Amino acid sequence: MSSSKNLTLKSFRDLPKMKQGFCLLEAPKRIQTIILEQLSDQEIIKMINFLDPSQGAQLLHRLKDKNRHEQIISELHTDLQEKVNFLFHFAPNTAGSIMDLNYIEIEKNASFDTLKRRMTEHEKKTGKVPHVLVVKDGILVGEI
Repeated sequence: MSSSKNLTLKSFRDLPKMKQGFCLLEAPKRIQTIILEQLSDQEIIKMINFLDPSQGAQLLHRLKDKNRHEQIISELHTDLQEKVNFLFHFAPNTAGSIMDLNYIEIEKNASFDTLKRRMTEHEKKTGKVPHVLVVKDGILVGEI
């Protein structure tokens, strides 16, 4: 069994960094746990950086050591850290654990330059183009 685990871990580490998290999410939960328990905190952090916050939180739930959860979350980029930490506190497979936090709100009368600036800031922080929710006086009136 040990040589099987080592082969699985080696195969996983040979994957491109940007694909590791997505491949791990496709694996059975038992395999996810085996691989995650053998990865360093830095390897997990690099992997989570390519995932949506809900996916990162989902993988962190596979780790048995609660101190390790907190340590990994504390070392994530600030924006990602806040979102993963928020989602991590929901039980797996609940509505709260799968929320999409990749959005910005923009006032209906905002200029195009304001929209462009806000979208660029969000993308620089998260690496993802946000969904844009248009609000008027705090009430959702549309999306772009």
